[in-house]
Amino acid sequence: TKTLQDGQVCRRCEVNSYQDGEPESTCKNCPSLTETVSEGTWDKADCYCRADHYDFRQYNVSLLNASNPDCQPCPAEARCPGKSAKGAMFTKAGVWRAPGSFNFYQCQVPEWCLGAVCKSGENGWVCETEDKCAKNRKGIKCFDCKEGFGSSACIRCPETSLTVLAFIFGVLGAMASL
Repeated sequence: TKTLQDGQVCRRCEVNSYQDGEPESTCKNCPSLTETVSEGTWDKADCYCRADHYDFRQYNVSLLNASNPDCQPCPAEARCPGKSAKGAMFTKAGVWRAPGSFNFYQCQVPEWCLGAVCKSGENGWVCETEDKCAKNRKGIKCFDCKEGFGSSACIRCPETSLTVLAFIFGVLGAMASL
């Protein structure tokens, strides 16, 4: 607590409330469907969408400067951990989306698309922002193999020089037996 010039007492705001920067004697509630990470919040910008909602402003450039979060229900293909992720949404396994996109696509083989990797942390869920593909995979819907890997299983390709040598020795061996 802190005593203000007019003699009123400034106190730390409780969770889900804030003060507008300057110490005040009262706190304001966060907008609908939002909450704060902890008590003592000084700015409405620290009111984030609750779990199972995401902030649409992050995916619509025309809304970036809007003062209130635009909390929308989380799509079925996504994970929306809420305040710990500051209103972001993360792709679930078996689904792919381009970075920054709002469109989700089912993967041809669900095991190829790992989605965003999320772990439970001290203040809630912590998620990597980029979607992950299975080992040795990349690209749209994790369909392509990384450089040096091939076949539908994306296994390591044999060294080109060894393949060519094996072919030459095979041809020479076949000719010698004639």
